[in-house]
Amino acid sequence: MDPALVSTVVTVPLALFLLVAAAFAPMAISALLMLAGWCMPWTVKNMARRRATAALAPSVLLVAYAFFAGRMAS
Repeated sequence: MDPALVSTVVTVPLALFLLVAAAFAPMAISALLMLAGWCMPWTVKNMARRRATAALAPSVLLVAYAFFAGRMAS
């Protein structure tokens, strides 16, 4: 096959996917934050007993920080 055709066949769907993902990203991040807020009391309560959950908490906070930083920038 022609390399230019292969490149086009790969690049166009990827670009469309990224465009759609960028359009829905705020809703997805908001849903994750709502889920994190719903899980947070359980997470804090069990943090001493469950190390995997304790390892997840910084990730949730990082997502929250990225969300609010993005909101402030726009």
